[in-house]
Amino acid sequence: MSGKRNVHYRKIGIYFILFFMAIAIVFPIYWMLLTTFQPTSQATAYPPSLFFKSFSLDKVIEVLLDTSVIKWIFNSFIVALGVVVVNLLISVPAAYSIARYKIKCNTILLFVVLVTQMIPPAIMVVPLFEIFASVGLNNNLLSLILADSILTLPIGTWILIGFFENIPTEIEEAAIMDGASKMMLFYRISLPLTYPAMVTVAILTFFDAWNEYMYAYTFISDQSKWVGTVGVASFMGQFLTDWQAVMASSLIFSILPMLIYIFLRKYIVRGVSEGFAK
Repeated sequence: MSGKRNVHYRKIGIYFILFFMAIAIVFPIYWMLLTTFQPTSQATAYPPSLFFKSFSLDKVIEVLLDTSVIKWIFNSFIVALGVVVVNLLISVPAAYSIARYKIKCNTILLFVVLVTQMIPPAIMVVPLFEIFASVGLNNNLLSLILADSILTLPIGTWILIGFFENIPTEIEEAAIMDGASKMMLFYRISLPLTYPAMVTVAILTFFDAWNEYMYAYTFISDQSKWVGTVGVASFMGQFLTDWQAVMASSLIFSILPMLIYIFLRKYIVRGVSEGFAK
């Protein structure tokens, strides 16, 4: 009887912890909505209210009309889409080669792929800045695409390696018996079977590029070429911060990735679970 009671108390404790974890995750989102959709007088009142007293779209309209937030979001989309394209073009053939062609240095290659993911991005800021400046790419969105691709290529390659290794070799062997070449094996057999993995890599790299700030702040000085993260941060000054504008622009900037996650979340879960199950 005492054993059942202990199990019952343990479940209550777990639910209690999960409840407060959920509150900790949801509350910042609620506070962003609360600050955005209140009149300025209520949003800046002290002490702040934890509940809506009235609803207003004034700050959202002001941010949309009086700032370049739409342009910043468009720049973020261009950069994120470019990073996705570069990642898929490089990581797919790289992962297939590592997964299918077993050579003596395969283990070393896998180790290098994993280690490069652990390199702090801050270490590469100055070298990349010097490289891009020498070829005239500073203050250019292409520099962000290349820099963000360097950050996201390792994890994309690692996930795809797991998928390619999970494809039964018997399928390719049967295709070889039918006269298929190595290029046909890749394009007509293996590649279609890894579409879910490629969608997963595309989503993850899109999110990483969409949320990147350090390179965007360092490499881009022209305000018309700012991305969303830099634009949102611009509302925070040294002596004064317009928190309502920060929250409103953050909400607008978050809409697209939230929609992508809602509609494609199953690919993220499947890709991460199967990609690392090696």
